[in-house]
Amino acid sequence: MKIIFIRGVPGTGKTIVAKSIKESLPNSEIICVDDFKIKAMKKGTGIDESRKIAYKQTLKKLNLFHKQNKNYIILEELICDRNFLENLIEFLNKTKSHAYWFRLMRPIKKLLEIESNRNRKIKNTQEDLFKLKQDIESLKIKDEYLIKNDDLALTIKKILDIVC
Repeated sequence: MKIIFIRGVPGTGKTIVAKSIKESLPNSEIICVDDFKIKAMKKGTGIDESRKIAYKQTLKKLNLFHKQNKNYIILEELICDRNFLENLIEFLNKTKSHAYWFRLMRPIKKLLEIESNRNRKIKNTQEDLFKLKQDIESLKIKDEYLIKNDDLALTIKKILDIVC
C-alpha cells in the first residue's frame, strides 16, 4: 500500500489535488482530516477536541483501508501536530506502507485572495496563515517534496509522476 500525504496551509489546493489524484489511481481512497474536524465541531465540540477526534478517526480509517488492501490512500491535512505525525509514522512502520510526502506552497498574497473568496464564517487572516506556515515548517519530514506553484494541474502531474 502506498500512502500519499498532501499537506499545506489552507488555500494551497490540497483537497482539489487529492480528489484529482484519486481519479487517476486505481483502488484508492481519500482521507480528508478536515471532514472529521468539521463533523465534530458541528456537534458543538471545541477546536482542540475536534482535532483530537479527527486524528483518531483518521488513524481508524487508515487501518480500515489497510485491511481492505487499498493500493493508494491519499491523506490531506495541515499535519502540523507532532503527536499526530508520530502516530502516522508508527502506522507506516507497523504496516510497512510506502509513504510519499508532499507539501504544497503558495505565496501568502495568493492564499489571502483564495481565503477571501471562500464561503466560510471564519476566515484565516495573514497572521493565521503565517502561524500555520511556521507550524508546518517546524515538523521536518524526511524526503518531503516541496511543490511551489499555482498551477494545480502541474502539481497533480508532478505527484502522479513520483508515485506511479
